[in-house]
Amino acid sequence: MTTPLIYVAGPYTRPDPQTNTRKAIFAAQRLVEFGYAVFVPHLFHHWDEFIPGPYKQWMRLGMAVLERCDALVLLPGYSPGAEAETARMQELKRPVLTTQAAMTQGCLELLTYNAGRAPHLELATNIALEILARNLKDDATKQ
Repeated sequence: MTTPLIYVAGPYTRPDPQTNTRKAIFAAQRLVEFGYAVFVPHLFHHWDEFIPGPYKQWMRLGMAVLERCDALVLLPGYSPGAEAETARMQELKRPVLTTQAAMTQGCLELLTYNAGRAPHLELATNIALEILARNLKDDATKQ
């Protein structure tokens, strides 16, 4: 069976690109520890340091990868880019999982699910992200 590919979406610009990139990497690492493959568009941050590009370029590249992902994890905070990524995943009828819901409600909110694409994903993702949410909350209190 193929390893599910999870797209980690969330704020980039506000309050600070470096801080937000670090948070996205920590979230992605938790998913890797649960056996998922991840894509973190925040890492375009480093590419942009060497070869600056326009925002539209980074969004286009991220959306191209998003089309291939099995699910999206949405980190807390406002982000127009993450809103566009979330909307696209919902159009594709693939899971959008919010860590904010997990932190506030103690469980994950599965907004959409495409059983035909990855039938094993729902249970595994719910378990992994519930643990991810607890760990993110723990990480946030340590920072």
